[in-house]
Parts: sequence; C-alpha cells; structure tokens
Amino acid sequence: MTKNNLLRKELGYKGLNVTDCMEMKAISNSFGTVDGCVRSIKAGSDVVLVSHTLEKQKAAIKAVIQEVKEGKISEERINQSGLRVLSLKKKRIGLSGFSISDYKKIDKKIEEKVALQVAKEGVTLVKDENNLIPIDKSKLKKVLVLDLHSNRLSLAADEIKEKNLLSGYLKEEGLRVEYYSFDNSREGDIELSSLLKKIDLVIVCSYDAIHHPYQVNTIKRLQSLNIPFIVLSVCNPYDLICFPEVPTFLTTYDYSPFNLKIAGKVIVGKHKAQGILPVTLKF
Repeated sequence: MTKNNLLRKELGYKGLNVTDCMEMKAISNSFGTVDGCVRSIKAGSDVVLVSHTLEKQKAAIKAVIQEVKEGKISEERINQSGLRVLSLKKKRIGLSGFSISDYKKIDKKIEEKVALQVAKEGVTLVKDENNLIPIDKSKLKKVLVLDLHSNRLSLAADEIKEKNLLSGYLKEEGLRVEYYSFDNSREGDIELSSLLKKIDLVIVCSYDAIHHPYQVNTIKRLQSLNIPFIVLSVCNPYDLICFPEVPTFLTTYDYSPFNLKIAGKVIVGKHKAQGILPVTLKF
C-alpha cells in the first residue's frame, strides 16, 4: 500500500505531507538519499527534506526532474504537491508578498512559559520499584549527580554546553550535591566506588546510551554496588532498553533547562510526573 493510498484515500488526509531528512542512515544506508527522494515523491510526499549536503540536494532534484522527463513521475503528480504547498501558504501567510519574521517581536516570556508547560506535562516517571521518588531529603546527607552526557550525535541536535544544570537545580532545593562528569575518555581514570564515599543517593544522567556502551557499563557497575540510584535519561526513553533491570527510571525528551528543572522538582516531590511514554518499551 502506498503512502498515497493510506493517507489520501484510506485516512482521507488532505494536508501537506513532509518527510524527515532523507540523509538519515535508515535511508542513506539502504536506498540512498537520492533514490529515497524519488521513491518518497512517488509514494506521495509533497515536501522532501535533504537537510545537510548541498550536492545531495542538487542530485535529488536532478533525479526527480529526470523521472518526470521519462514519464515515471507525472507532471500532474508534481502539480498536486505544488498546489498543496501554495494552498498552505495562502492559508497561513497569504500570497501577495513574502512573510518576514521580525526577531524584535519575539516574546521570550511567552516562549519560556510554553516551554515550562511542555516540560511539566512531558517529564515521565517510567518505573520506580523502590519508591525512591520523591526522595526523602531528611535522610540524605549528600547526593551525587553522575553526568554521562556525550557530544551531540547529529547536526540537528544542539551542542551540549552546560552539563551541571540538574545539580544546580537540586542545590536550589536544599540538597548537598556532588557533581561528576563521566565521559568515555575518562572511564578508566577513577574507580566508581571512590566517588560514592559518604554518598546516600546517586542520580545518573544517561544520554542516548544505546550509542555509548561506556554509559551502559557504568550504570551496570553502579547497580552492582548496591547503592540507591535513579537513572534520568535526558535524551529519550530508549535508554531503558540498555539496562531494563534498573529499578528507578525517569526520562525527559531533551536536555533543555526547563526539562531538567522539572525533573529536579519531580525528584524532590515538588511536581508529580505527568508524562506518558509515547512508545512501547519492554522491561
């Protein structure tokens, strides 16, 4: 069943169909970006994204034009997408002139309010078998925030500049916090047990652990030491697949300040996690 049959006919979708970047490895390592673009248009896409490489953009455009010249993609098919693009532009911005954004009109307070609300509704407590959340601050002398962040994995992600936001928020809540940034290059530099002296609870922040085996190894080593710990995944919930046996798993869906602030409030009991997993995980 083609995308056209499913979306346009079976589901009755009338709107614009936009792809994700066709340079993603699922496409580039199978069909290839250029052929993937051609196939996507044949399947019914209206806007096809090639987000990173100019030469691949040019090659994809050339390939589509050639397909039209050879009659493999009809001009009518191209016109249908063109009309949908124009229809959306007319609806949203009109067609009499170009819409120009004025950065001076950006209301930062409104944006921050929306971001905070998204975080409040998004932070998800997936499991808490030992009832560690909310923590009992009266019984904790010192907390260790163990940061396993890594550099961004793609050009679409933001660079991680500040890695101690969570520890800062926890300190604001009155906790005594130690912070240690643990990355692949430093894995063997220090014994994990030496970090845990006089520590009552560890909050370990994983980041896309499936691509970073050292994170999985560190968390499994931590679990073998029998100290209470919370795993906070600050990229996505799929980290849980790498260590399904951890008893307490909290996730945000990015490492933005508002998400980390709300995660901190969830941990200390000032906010109840409201998020629901958008995917099915087996653990």
